[in-house]
Amino acid sequence: MDIDSKSHRPETVRRFFKPLLFAVVTTFAVAVVIYYALSAFFLKDAEDKIRNVLFSHRGLHHYIQKIMHPTFYKARDNGAVSQQFYSPEIFSSSFIVRNMHAFYNEEMKKAGLPEVYYKMASVNPRNPVNLADPSEAALIKMFNENRDVHEYRDVISVDGKKYLYYAIPFLETDANCLKCHGKREEAPPGLQALYPGEGGFNEKTGVFRAIESIKMPINDDISTVHILTSSLSVGIAATFLLFFFNRRLKILVSDKTASLEAEIIEHKQTKDEIHRLNIELEQRVIERTAQLESANSELEAFCYSVSHDLRAPLRHIDGYVDLLISRCRDGLSDKGVHYVDTIASSARQMGTLIDDLLQFSRTGRAEMCHEQVDMNQLLKDVLTMVRESASDRMIEWVIGELPPVKGDSVLLRQVWANLLGNAVKYTRSRETARISVSAHEENSDIVFVVEDNGVGFDMKYAGKLFGVFQRLHSQEEFEGTGIGLATVQRIINRHGGRVWGEGELDKGANFYFSLPQ
Repeated sequence: MDIDSKSHRPETVRRFFKPLLFAVVTTFAVAVVIYYALSAFFLKDAEDKIRNVLFSHRGLHHYIQKIMHPTFYKARDNGAVSQQFYSPEIFSSSFIVRNMHAFYNEEMKKAGLPEVYYKMASVNPRNPVNLADPSEAALIKMFNENRDVHEYRDVISVDGKKYLYYAIPFLETDANCLKCHGKREEAPPGLQALYPGEGGFNEKTGVFRAIESIKMPINDDISTVHILTSSLSVGIAATFLLFFFNRRLKILVSDKTASLEAEIIEHKQTKDEIHRLNIELEQRVIERTAQLESANSELEAFCYSVSHDLRAPLRHIDGYVDLLISRCRDGLSDKGVHYVDTIASSARQMGTLIDDLLQFSRTGRAEMCHEQVDMNQLLKDVLTMVRESASDRMIEWVIGELPPVKGDSVLLRQVWANLLGNAVKYTRSRETARISVSAHEENSDIVFVVEDNGVGFDMKYAGKLFGVFQRLHSQEEFEGTGIGLATVQRIINRHGGRVWGEGELDKGANFYFSLPQ
C-alpha cells in the first residue's frame, strides 16, 4: 500500500462513519417522536372513553335529581306516597349510578372487554363504600379551592398493571340537595331511619362534596405502542441504510472520476511529457476501470445481500403476524386485529420500498443501449398493461402521434410506465378520467407531454417532485414509495434531456420530458 492510500484511509473512514452516525441518531430521534406521539394518541383515546362514561353517569345524576326527585316529592305532597317513605334505589343518585355501573361492567365481561373501575368518593359519605382515601380527599379539596380546575388525570400502577386514572368533581351542592343532605332532623324520616349516623348530612351549598373517578386499564395500549414503534423504527433504519449506501456509491464514483481528471490536468505541461503520460494514464485508466468494474460487481452483490438481509426481518414480522391471526384471532379485540393488520401492511410496504430503492440504484449504473426507438409502439405496449390494471375505471385516452427518438428502449419504457401509472393513480377520484399524451418540437429537442385531470399539486412544492421519498400526497390517499419520479428524472438525464411538471390543485397536472432530436 502506498503513502497516498494510507493518508486517505482516515478520510474514507470518516465518510462512512458520519452517515452511519447520522442514521443512528435520526432513527433514534424519530423513534422517540413516534413513541410519544402514539402514547399521546392512545392516552387521549382512553381519556375520551372515560369522559364518555363519566358524562353518561353525570346525565343519569341530573335525570334523578331534576326529574325523578321532583316527581316523587310532588306525589308525596299529594298524598300518593307516605311522608315517611325513603328508598336509596329511588332517591340516591350515587346508589343508582354505582349499581348501574356494576351492570355496565357485567356487560363488558360478557363482551370479553376489560372492566372499567368507577368510584364516587366523599369525605362525608352516608355509605362507607364511598369513603374517600387521602388522595381522593386531596382532590376534593383541590377542586373546591381552585374552581378553574375541572378534571384530574394520571397514569398509575395497580398490582403491576398500568391504568389511566381520571377524576371530575361531583355536582355542586345547591338548595335542593339540602333536602337530603342538610340538617339531619330536616331530612325525610325514612332517610334518617335508614342512616342513623351523621354521614351525608350537614352539607353546605356551593361546594363539591365528592368526586367521581374511573380507572381504565391501558396495558394493551402500551404494548401496542411498543410494537408499532419497534416496527416503524426497523423500517426507518432499513431505509436509511439503503439511502446512504446508494449515496456512498455515487461519492466513490465521483471521487475516482475527479481524481483522474485532476491527474490529467496536472500532467499536461509539455508535448513529450503528455505523450509519455498518455501511455501511463491509459494503463492507469484501464486498471482503474477494471477496479471500478470489480467494485461495481461487488457493490451489486452487496446490494442484493443487503436486500436479502433486510427482507429477512420483514418476512419474520409477516410470518408471526400470520401465526398470530391464525392462532389467536379469537382472543384479539377488534382494535387488536386492526393493529396486527397495520403491522402486516407496514411490512409489505417496506418490502416494496426496498424493491424500488434497488431498482432506483440500478437505473444509474445500468449500461445504456443507444438505438432508434419507435415511441408509438413503445407507448402502445405500456398502455396495454396500464389499461388492464384500470379496467374497472372510466378513462378517456387521447393519444397523439409521437416521433421516434434515439435512446434505450428498456429505460424509456420505464419512463412511460411511471408517468402513465401516476396519471391513472391520481385521477382515481374522477368519475371520468381524461389522460392525454402528445409531443412537439422545441428548439433542438422533442418534448413529450402527459396530461391528466386528476388531483394536481401546488406549484410552490414543484421543486420536491423529483426527489427521492418526496411525496405531495399522503400514503393514506395514494399508495407509492416516492421513488417513481426520481427514477424518471435519472433516466431522462442519462439521455441528455430534462423533465419537469406543472399542476394546479384539484385541476390536474402536466408532466414533460425532453430528448435531443
